[in-house]
Amino acid sequence: MHSQLPDLDIPKLDDAAVQVVLQQLCQSATSLAQLRRAAWLDHFKGVFDYSQLQQVERHAPERITVPSGNTVRVEYVEGKPPAIHVKLQELFGWTDTPRIAGGKVPLQLHLLGPNRRPQQITDDLNSFWKTTYPVVRKELRRRYPKHFWPEDPLTAKATHNGLKPRD
Repeated sequence: MHSQLPDLDIPKLDDAAVQVVLQQLCQSATSLAQLRRAAWLDHFKGVFDYSQLQQVERHAPERITVPSGNTVRVEYVEGKPPAIHVKLQELFGWTDTPRIAGGKVPLQLHLLGPNRRPQQITDDLNSFWKTTYPVVRKELRRRYPKHFWPEDPLTAKATHNGLKPRD
């Protein structure tokens, strides 16, 4: 957020900030195991004032709601785009890639099959539905015949269990 939304004046969580949090956690930890179990995220949130924390939660959410109604954790890894891991059937009806940071950053979508293994990774959902989904659909229909694989995923109802939704 520090680099994507500089006008919000969010402090950068750099090595110096990590050192400060580490020192705070070390004051109460008596072992390495306690340090590993410590509330790191809560301490990092303590770096921000209330207004900044609200902006972080709004523009870099911990979770997002997908069309199936489930909430999915957003994964933030330094040097990689923010990502979600979600079953393909939970995204039916979504036409475009979800974005965070005020619409500036697209989420990388790790599209999972019914076995929760990645089938495709994309940051362009619209293109995936048009070009890649028909190929993926063919393979998944063969492997998982009881699951819902509509021809038109843009108009289909998302489902969290993978089975055809009841009307």
